[in-house]
Amino acid sequence: MNHPVVRLVTCASALHLLGVTSVLAQRISVTAVGATTSHELLNRPIGVMASFGVPISRRVHGSFSVARLQRTSDGTGIVCGGLINPSQCPVESFAEKGRISMVGIGADVQLVTARMAGLSVQPQFLWGRARAERLGDVTGNRLFADRAQLGFSAGVELRSFPGRQFPVGVVAGAALARVGPANVEGLVDGYTPFDRWYSLRTVYVGGVLQWTRR
Repeated sequence: MNHPVVRLVTCASALHLLGVTSVLAQRISVTAVGATTSHELLNRPIGVMASFGVPISRRVHGSFSVARLQRTSDGTGIVCGGLINPSQCPVESFAEKGRISMVGIGADVQLVTARMAGLSVQPQFLWGRARAERLGDVTGNRLFADRAQLGFSAGVELRSFPGRQFPVGVVAGAALARVGPANVEGLVDGYTPFDRWYSLRTVYVGGVLQWTRR
C-alpha cells in the first residue's frame, strides 16, 4: 500500500475516532503547550492540544488527545544531502522548520479528588508524524523529511473548578514521552533525521469544560 493511501486511511480513522470520542466525552480541554526535546530539529516547539475524557469507572477515564507543535529557526550551514557530496555545497544561511503532530490514547487515573480540584496520572500510547524542512537562502537547496512516529508518555494533570455548579475550570499538566520511528526505511544516502528515538517533555495550561451526563 502506498503512502498517500496509508495517510488517507489514517486520517479518516482518526477523524472517526475523534467524532466518537467527542460524543461520549464528559470532559474537554484546550491548552497551550510548550515542549523541549532531545531532537535538535524539534527543540523547544510550541503549539496547542485538545483533550477528551470518557468515563470508564468512578476513578478511571479513557483519555484521548490531539496535539500539534512547531518550531522555526534560522541558522548557517550546508544545505544538501542524499547523493550530493557535501563538499560541493557552500556554507549559507538557512530557514528551518520542525513540526510534530501527535494523537494520544490512554487512561486518566484520578489520584486525588477534592471539591474544587483533582489530580490524575495519564499513561498514553502515541502515534503521529514528524516533519522537518531546511531551505537555503542562497542556493535554494531544500532538505525535507516526513516520518510516522510511535511512542509512549506518562503525565500528571491538575484540574481546578471554582464550584460544583460551574463546569468551566483551569487545567495544567506535564508529561514525559519517548518517541521514535514507526518504521525504518534503511536509506543509506537519504536525509533521515527521524530514524532514532528521542525524548519529548511537555508542559501545558488552558481551560477545561466538564459535565455529568444524565
